[in-house]
Amino acid sequence: MVDRTVVIATLNVGTMTGRGREVVDVMEQLRDVMLKIPDAEVTWVAGDFNGHVGEGSLDTEVTGKYGVGIRNEGVDKIVDFATAKSMAVVNTYFQKRLTRRATYTSGGQSTQVDYIMCKRRELKTIQDCYVLPKEAVAKQHKLVVCKVKMKQQIKRSECGTEKTRWWKLNEEEHQNKFVQEVERKLDKEERKEWSTLSGVVRETAVEVLGRTSGRKGKKEETWWWNTEVQDAIRAKREKKKERDLNRCEETIVAFKEANKKAKREVAKAKSKAYEELYSSLDGQDGQRKAIRIAKQKHKEAQDVY
Repeated sequence: MVDRTVVIATLNVGTMTGRGREVVDVMEQLRDVMLKIPDAEVTWVAGDFNGHVGEGSLDTEVTGKYGVGIRNEGVDKIVDFATAKSMAVVNTYFQKRLTRRATYTSGGQSTQVDYIMCKRRELKTIQDCYVLPKEAVAKQHKLVVCKVKMKQQIKRSECGTEKTRWWKLNEEEHQNKFVQEVERKLDKEERKEWSTLSGVVRETAVEVLGRTSGRKGKKEETWWWNTEVQDAIRAKREKKKERDLNRCEETIVAFKEANKKAKREVAKAKSKAYEELYSSLDGQDGQRKAIRIAKQKHKEAQDVY
């Protein structure tokens, strides 16, 4: 799968419309089609444009200097269209001998009227562009070949695993509520088996503590997270939105105060959590816990190949 969709449009301005006003109408219709294509798409336009961009630079970002012959009046339509849509004429960016650049032959004369266009940002992906002089796709028109290096991208699943927020049991409020709910549910159970007990504990944990969303994102340490930190972070985000929507002295000051409060709550929560962690490392059980923490940190720091 490529990283973006490839949209290819082909046209033949010369044979389909003839001359004059009808040619302009086709270009206008092409512009309307291009407006419907999102800018993020990899867009290609190829065909007979019935115009000569000529050899040498036009002092624009639309063409290179390896066209054919002398430019004519039809080049204005091509340049205007390509400039408006941020596109480039690929044929003119590669130095080739005349037989590998000329796309149209008539009466012993060779010129260039068939072009391949792409977004200017995609020029770096093009490896080569040339004409096959012995291959004709229509009378007097030669086949134009463009080699493109497409980026391959593996689409990874954005869905993670939902987990119970067991770390909330570090807070006394959640501990008390969790124990009360478990005891209340167990009193209603007639059979006090392990399967019943474990089921009640898991069910109550989801109800009281909640579950994560499962979305993948930046991995952060949340074992010190508490209700005060969560409320402060939520308030800071709300103040930031208000500041971004209406940037004035009042909203700026409110955001700064909310930001300072959030930092204070985070610092307090981390300090309290680390104090409790250090106190729990005393004794033989604490040593085993310290070893488990060290092994886990070492495992997370390893490169996975």
